[in-house]
Amino acid sequence: MDQLHLNVINTASYVALDKQGRERDLGRGFRSKKLQSPPKCRKIRKLRILQCNINGLFTPSSRVKLDKILELASKHQVSIIALQETKLNTRRRLRVKGYDIVRQDRSSNGGGGLMFLIRDVYFQRIDRINSPRKSLESQGITVLSRKHNNNINIFNLYHPPNNQKLDLDALEGPV
Repeated sequence: MDQLHLNVINTASYVALDKQGRERDLGRGFRSKKLQSPPKCRKIRKLRILQCNINGLFTPSSRVKLDKILELASKHQVSIIALQETKLNTRRRLRVKGYDIVRQDRSSNGGGGLMFLIRDVYFQRIDRINSPRKSLESQGITVLSRKHNNNINIFNLYHPPNNQKLDLDALEGPV
């Protein structure tokens, strides 16, 4: 898995304090010309993705399942959750605190549907992916790396169990 390297930039400099909580070098006496700089911090962060076929989002059992997924994502610092078979339509609203939601609902026939829940990463939606089979549902996002120009495309696919063989090489678009 690719790693995202994020540099932590401190916007304010640190000021050293003595035991009484006063700033050093203020007042009488020797004054140091050496400035205190923030500690050099380089944070390496892994992009963690969680995937689940949720099989519906508005039944009581699926709400419990979503709560468990969110709990697991929080515990393991997951940034992106990909869900399949959300079974939502455009009339249903869904909000999840702390997450951006990217949905692709089925326009007819119920079932299906895809969703990304995204937090703490910069992303943009990928235009529709062309599939040779109408039965394949797909959506994509690009995770944007601000410093290293290592953008990552992530796709969420659902192929209903209709006994048609799926050829992933036939997908067209930004794969």
